[in-house]
Amino acid sequence: MANLLNTFSKIVPIQPLKYLVGQKIIFPFYHSISDCPGPHLSQLGFSRNIQNFHSDIAFLLSHFEPVSLNGISEKTAKSRFHISFDDGLSDVYHNAIPFLIDNKLTATVFINSDFVDNKALFYRHKQSLIASQFEQEGILKKVSEVFSTSVENVMQKLMGLTYFETGKLDQIANHIGLDFDQFLKENQPYLTKIQLVEIENAGFVIGNHSRNHPNFNTLNFEEQKKQILETEDFIKANFHQTESVFSFPFGDENIKNELFSWIYEELKMKYTFGVSGIKEDDFERHLHRIPMEIGDDKGDSILKSQYLYYLFKMIPGKNRRKR
Repeated sequence: MANLLNTFSKIVPIQPLKYLVGQKIIFPFYHSISDCPGPHLSQLGFSRNIQNFHSDIAFLLSHFEPVSLNGISEKTAKSRFHISFDDGLSDVYHNAIPFLIDNKLTATVFINSDFVDNKALFYRHKQSLIASQFEQEGILKKVSEVFSTSVENVMQKLMGLTYFETGKLDQIANHIGLDFDQFLKENQPYLTKIQLVEIENAGFVIGNHSRNHPNFNTLNFEEQKKQILETEDFIKANFHQTESVFSFPFGDENIKNELFSWIYEELKMKYTFGVSGIKEDDFERHLHRIPMEIGDDKGDSILKSQYLYYLFKMIPGKNRRKR
């Protein structure tokens, strides 16, 4: 299906797709913008090179109008877009923010409060960093010893570790002489409070992406609330945001209604965000975003594929997430 949609996306113009789908606003999102993603990202694939990012923005500006977070609810016949970035990575500050400012654009930058100022490393970034060491002689065998498995199974075992097994990643790093704290200090992969204040002063929104990026489907209700509240308190203490917004780490699939209701009714958050492309939702304030880091595919093909997929799902009525 993906290959078929990608083929059609190269020959179908965007305008009729926009008309048929009828969605007046789209939400492209990214994690990293870099020509040389660091070892904490190199095994994950969540990065867009600078040229492709610039091309994405040029295409969006030629077919849509940018809209701020506050303007999303405005009724208009115009097609619009709002960009966001997840995980609070510092390459966004260096490689994306200046370009957006030059083009008179803003975006929402979603952060994990534990990672700001490079105080801690996301467990998925730990996995990638460890895997990036495998080319060094003897490292793969050392890691296989920790897992008590063959070297052929190490990558599967490593990348299969969950949020709750972060201690295992720390054990592996110690066993192979990899210092996560040193990596954080020397490479500064995450945004600092100073950089975030600068971003905020340029008109960008600082959003909530949980405290340390667990999969919310693995947490109970109280743990979910704690993850959101701690980062919400951090944002309120350090920045001057007029609206609160939240993007679900690892997406919103199977998230229970009680959490959505608590977010909207108790926290009074304006919007929440998922990662399911162009899709409608029973919660009108939950907005689905389009992942833009799909290999080296051009941005126009990614967007048109999303429109085509929406139309394909329209026939069986599966282009809406029912809660």
